[in-house]
Amino acid sequence: SLKISEEINDKAGISRGLNNIGTIYYLQGHYTEALARYRQSMQIDVERNDKVGISKSLTNIGIIYALQGNNTEALQHYQKGLRINEEIGDKAGIANALNNIGGVHFSQGNYTEALEHFQKSLRINEESGNKFGSAHALNNIGETFRIHGNYPEALEYFQRGMRIREEISDRSGIATLLNNIGNVYELQGNKSEALELYQKGLKIFGEIGNKAGIITALTNIGVIHGSQGNYTQALQCSERAADLATQIGKLEALWEARTNAGKA
Repeated sequence: SLKISEEINDKAGISRGLNNIGTIYYLQGHYTEALARYRQSMQIDVERNDKVGISKSLTNIGIIYALQGNNTEALQHYQKGLRINEEIGDKAGIANALNNIGGVHFSQGNYTEALEHFQKSLRINEESGNKFGSAHALNNIGETFRIHGNYPEALEYFQRGMRIREEISDRSGIATLLNNIGNVYELQGNKSEALELYQKGLKIFGEIGNKAGIITALTNIGVIHGSQGNYTQALQCSERAADLATQIGKLEALWEARTNAGKA
């Protein structure tokens, strides 16, 4: 534990403990607290010249910035992490950094660059047998095709990712893909099947306490209800999503939830 590591002055253990606590805060949606722990962890790793630890913290800090909508800081941290991973020859770290950099390009609307980074990441992950990394890259490639309106390709990549997520029992990943596949069905006009998938995703997100996922699922369900004229249910979903977004400071989700509540 962190306390024991502190008592025996185990710097590596203290860094790991801080990183783990940061991840707990991150999963709970407490991004400010998570960021503080990741920074403390990185400072210790810098003092120890632990490049693997520094890279891990850079990635985690980048993720928090990305979730807060600060793409400039996110990209800088991901690129620093990529350089360190290339320096030490960490294939999994390189693939992860490429995926994260692609994610920033995606959020900025640079879809061609995003796709290139996702595909590079997928190749490295498949070559090294990293199933979790492969599933992550497959999801991002699917999202890019969805944005382009290429729904058959999007579904193919989402379903490939789903098979891996189920194989490795990644419940958060399964719930995310249920939402993503549901979104494609919704765009294709198959709202009843989309709603069923969104509700399955919401159930899993609720069970594992993933607040950001709950917000996404509730927002999606609210949109379906609103489009079907079920305005009371739509409003309830949107208000629940807005309340959760306020709790974790997810401004983009808060805006979307409030906008949808207004539509309902």
